[in-house]
Amino acid sequence: MKLKRNFPQTVVLSALLFALFASASGQEQTPPNPPAVPSIIGPAEILIDRNTGVGTTKLNLRSTAQLDGWLTGRVNSDSEPKPQLTFKTDQNATNEDPVFHLTTDPRKITTVVATVTGVKQAGSFDADLAFEGNDFGKLKIVYLPFNVTVDGPDTNKLDLSLVDNQVTTFTLKNDDPIAYPVIWRLHIDGSEICGGQLTLPAKGLGLLQCKPSVPFQRVGIGDLFKAESTEGAGRSLLLYPVLPGTSASFDPNSPWKAIPVKASISWFGSSYQQYLGYFVIFAILTLGGLTSLALSQALPNRLRRLHIKERLSNATDATANLTSNIGSRLQVLLRLERNRLEDLLKSRNTFSPDFADIAKRCNESATRLESRLKLAQQIDVVLSRLEEKLPLGPPPRQIIAIEELIDDAKVLLSKTEPTDKDLEMAQAAITEASNKVDIVNQTDDTFGESLAKRVLDVQTDIKTDFLSDPLFQKLNSDLPGPFKAVQRISNASLPIPSLKYAELDMAVEKLTLMKEYVMLAQGTQEQEMLERLDRYRPKLLGYLQLHSWPAIRSARLLMRQMKDDVYPSRLREALLAKSATIVMTAMRAYHRAPLEFCVCFTSQALENSAAREEWTCHWAFGDDLTETGWTVSHYFQLKRDGRLKRLVQQDFKIKATFVDEVGNVLKDPATNEPLTLEKPVTVFPAREQPFFGERARTELLKLMAALFIAVLALVAGAREELMKLDILPGLIAVFTIGFGADTIKNLLTKTETTS
Repeated sequence: MKLKRNFPQTVVLSALLFALFASASGQEQTPPNPPAVPSIIGPAEILIDRNTGVGTTKLNLRSTAQLDGWLTGRVNSDSEPKPQLTFKTDQNATNEDPVFHLTTDPRKITTVVATVTGVKQAGSFDADLAFEGNDFGKLKIVYLPFNVTVDGPDTNKLDLSLVDNQVTTFTLKNDDPIAYPVIWRLHIDGSEICGGQLTLPAKGLGLLQCKPSVPFQRVGIGDLFKAESTEGAGRSLLLYPVLPGTSASFDPNSPWKAIPVKASISWFGSSYQQYLGYFVIFAILTLGGLTSLALSQALPNRLRRLHIKERLSNATDATANLTSNIGSRLQVLLRLERNRLEDLLKSRNTFSPDFADIAKRCNESATRLESRLKLAQQIDVVLSRLEEKLPLGPPPRQIIAIEELIDDAKVLLSKTEPTDKDLEMAQAAITEASNKVDIVNQTDDTFGESLAKRVLDVQTDIKTDFLSDPLFQKLNSDLPGPFKAVQRISNASLPIPSLKYAELDMAVEKLTLMKEYVMLAQGTQEQEMLERLDRYRPKLLGYLQLHSWPAIRSARLLMRQMKDDVYPSRLREALLAKSATIVMTAMRAYHRAPLEFCVCFTSQALENSAAREEWTCHWAFGDDLTETGWTVSHYFQLKRDGRLKRLVQQDFKIKATFVDEVGNVLKDPATNEPLTLEKPVTVFPAREQPFFGERARTELLKLMAALFIAVLALVAGAREELMKLDILPGLIAVFTIGFGADTIKNLLTKTETTS
């Protein structure tokens, strides 16, 4: 009874468990729904444009349900950087995105434009297409390798025979399935011979016609005998793409393909080839004979001449770099010596038997010229170093000693033909001056003792003879510093330390000038002269107030003017009164002959006056060269006649203008133009030696006549030898025949002996 009573409950419970089990089993066996993605209708392939590396195609997409999501693509390529795949709605759309918002309608096909950019790898590969990250198809990308070859036995090389202004035809084959618009250029030995533009049809042939224009400069010796077909790096047919948006433009540095070319090219027609060939053979035979003479005599002499010319060229550069510190006379003499050696070297040709002696003389003179130039350069260096030390206020006596040594060296070097002894003395003076520059303002016991003696001497002299003089007292009152400085020195303080050199030496120089002024005034009886001395005394004191060598130099110059009683104003009066003329020392001027010009006054007092040093005289010689100074040196170079190549007599006008002591150009009151002194000078050509003397011309004519007869007998055999060999070995063989023929060798040997 109990079982019966519980049976309905058991059935219900069992049914419930069975239902739950069935429900669970049904969930495990039902597959999940796949993601909704579009499918590609039709082919999906992009063909890449070789010009741009870009390709575009239309993708036709269909879906079973309406989709709204993002379309992306991934290019499967090993190249870096990878090509990029973008999408847009249609060809006219401007916005392209790698992540494209795609909306589909199941009732119609959706079109999307896919674009690949940056493709550089030839071949084919694909891109995976995905919608919302789920791949649904592949897009094939094809980059054709430009499979264009030569239509002929050798598809990778052109073999051409080209003649100037004659058309040659050859064919190219395109094995790719697309047509290529190309520009072609044929280069031979690096020069463009011909070119054009055509479209190579897909799976077809393209006909190219070349009408070469051969420049005459490219003509080779081989064209005279036989045409040779050669190949090399400079011979190729270059195929270029037609750039987008153009019809004929191309990048010359980026051809699509370079096809090697083996070609022969000739400029000569057959009518000229034979005659010119014989002429060349005759010339080479003659050259072979003359080479024997050149190797034995002319070539060694020419090398000697070139060596001497190099030395003279270096001398030219060295002379041009000399500064005005050297002085115009020395510079002119050095340049003229160089010109003289150049003329002497040209006076004989290298075939002349006298050339060896001339070369020896030129070598010896060039060595002496180089020594003079070296010493002149040393003078420049010493004076430049001295000028750098002037702002440091060196003792005046040290500067005077250095300048005196340099002046002595200039005098020795300015001799027309200085001896070895003169050069040694000049070198010694320059070396001593250089050493003195090194020790300026440094401890020098000899200079210190000499300075101490001069200080004590000027002390004693002033105390004995000048201290009580009213004029000196007035000067000392206006300028008390110098006398106070020397009074601080006594016998016990010897020797003077180097720190006091400049101060005491300056003081001694100033006191010396003050003494000279007092003595000049004491010895002058003429009232007007005394008035001038008194008028220029403030100027003298103004210079003495300064503590520099330029001021001391100016004070010394002013004292010389006081002693001469000639001041710059006197020069102005004399120049305005035309009391000065230009004087040339030589009686007659010749080509490359040294001349000296000076502005000379009729008054001897003005001519020798120190006041001239405060004025500046500027010269213009009429040949675009200028100079400065009251006395200058110069030489003229004549031009050569254009037809006869001879020196032509020429007239020059020498002009001199003047700048006064304050830097103003002196002007003529009548015209208000710069006052100018002029002197006409006629320069005559010196006697020139002809390049070939009479004997040299006779020997040359004899040699050429004998060579002509001997070479004629060898022409026929030489041509046969040339045709057997290649061009270069054949020409060498012809040259050897001319060089080694007994007739010519004997002729040349005889000519050298008689020379």
